[in-house]
Amino acid sequence: MTAVDILTSISSYLASIFSDWRVVVFAGLVLAAFIWNGRNRVIWNNAWKASSYQSICVPETCWSYDARSLETFARAARCVWIGNRTALDRYTIDILRFSDIALAMALAAVSVFIWYEIVVLPRSYDWVKWAAFPCGAMAILYGVADLAEDLKLSTLLRHSDKVDRADAAATNMLTRIKFVSLGLSIIGAAVFGVIWLAETGAEKLTRRPPRPQTVRTRQ
Repeated sequence: MTAVDILTSISSYLASIFSDWRVVVFAGLVLAAFIWNGRNRVIWNNAWKASSYQSICVPETCWSYDARSLETFARAARCVWIGNRTALDRYTIDILRFSDIALAMALAAVSVFIWYEIVVLPRSYDWVKWAAFPCGAMAILYGVADLAEDLKLSTLLRHSDKVDRADAAATNMLTRIKFVSLGLSIIGAAVFGVIWLAETGAEKLTRRPPRPQTVRTRQ
């Protein structure tokens, strides 16, 4: 089979999938979730990197964090302004409570959908079909873990005067489960990689906003 034949087969298969209006609506919602979260992330990341606190790790991107590091991040994020709102407010509400949840659900759903299509594909290898079941399960686990992490982390950061060590440890475990399950879902990791590259490119192409106002408050 030549490269042309392979491309023709793929295009025909995709055409058959997208002939269903429900798949088109699903793809539109997934794309909207990716764009929504990406926009929020680019705005927030540009402001954070332009501040004097950029060396502080954002919790959900770290493999390990504890109660003290959450308190440190929250204090710093309260001192960085994005427009007329603090970075902490934008992060815990706009991202963790809304767009990142949409991203987690969309990423998990599209991963499961692709693995399902691989299973029902007549010409799929048997070992690929067998791999689809555990990988699809990992995609679902990722979605659940990311959703729980977002809600828990948002609550802890918004009430960060004294973060409970047990709550911080439990949230950190959710973060680790999220990382591992996303990687084991394979397709989810590949899609996330594309999203990350797109966001990174957008950050570089976007004109940096004026340096956010940084205010030091008494502890």
